[in-house]
Amino acid sequence: MGIQSFTPTSGGLSGQTFIDQVYLTYKVRKWNRAGSPGFYRATSALGKDGFVYFVQSDSSIVQAPLNGIANVTLPFTEIRILATQFDMISLYKVSAKGTDSLTLTANYTTITSSGLYTFPTNAVGFCDALIVGGGAAAQHHSGGAGAGGIIEAISIPLPVGSTQSVTIGAGAASSSMSDGGTTTFLGHNARGGGGIQDNGAGRAGAGGGGGAVASAQAGTFNGGTGDGGLAQLNTDKSQSTWLATLGTSLTVPLSQQSASILFTGGSHNGGSANGTGHSGGGGGGAAGPGGNFTNGAPAVGGAGLALNWDGTGIKYYSAGGSASRHSTQTDAANSTNWTQSGHGMGGRSYWNSQTGTNGTNGIVIVRTWSV
Repeated sequence: MGIQSFTPTSGGLSGQTFIDQVYLTYKVRKWNRAGSPGFYRATSALGKDGFVYFVQSDSSIVQAPLNGIANVTLPFTEIRILATQFDMISLYKVSAKGTDSLTLTANYTTITSSGLYTFPTNAVGFCDALIVGGGAAAQHHSGGAGAGGIIEAISIPLPVGSTQSVTIGAGAASSSMSDGGTTTFLGHNARGGGGIQDNGAGRAGAGGGGGAVASAQAGTFNGGTGDGGLAQLNTDKSQSTWLATLGTSLTVPLSQQSASILFTGGSHNGGSANGTGHSGGGGGGAAGPGGNFTNGAPAVGGAGLALNWDGTGIKYYSAGGSASRHSTQTDAANSTNWTQSGHGMGGRSYWNSQTGTNGTNGIVIVRTWSV
């Protein structure tokens, strides 16, 4: 029988009415408890930390720390618990009154090289992060290269003072035609952009695929595929570092974080090449596909993003590289928000150069909060 809606009465803890208890044979378990909307508090008999998750009727999850208050807005069908093994968890319905909100101060750390990140000891127990993959590289007389993917992760709980590993995806070296490197932080991978191939199709990437290349021979080549990194994001979320085994068999990813790509749209493919003249398609960008080459002007790369994510001013991320055409001695215009000083940029091609540009490195920006 589900928990019925009621007004809490006196007795027991002030403003709280006892509902039920459950014993944790394992440190994680699913509790088959249903109830109505309201404020709830789950407490630890051992006085230990943990998390509770109320699974609402629309499959969304309301998360709260153990011993804290959860504002459950829809009927719930079950409760998931992550706490100390052999603890006893008590559930209360709470008569909660509104209070003034506590103002938190945002603090930012920019990470540009791989290593370790230590979560500040003066921060509250969660952080946000912007994660950008490295850009791929182009060469001379060719199509542009693909941009790195961009992921925004919000409200990731972390133990205060803990140390986390960070990998920054490298931008590929000019004329290598290589893919960009993957940036990894807190279980999320922002893949690098896709590179190009001489006289061939572009390769697949995250923020964008590489543009195709048509050299001195006639031919049609497709650009590399790109989906903005959505496939990688979904894979990482399904294999979350917060994965828990309930009982002895049921494994579920507990919703301790929200992560998404920072742009919308469909294909972020590299552009195709169709014709002669040492040219190619534009590289795919974070916010759009690369342009196609069709015997005319060289193709422009896909757009990137201009963001003021850390509050210090606009910075540029993950635009696809533009192409060139040697036979007409022309370079395409830079793609929207492309700059060699930005992060996750796909390399661009120049008609009269022995090399194209590097892809640019990825980056991680971490936002913590202090009282």
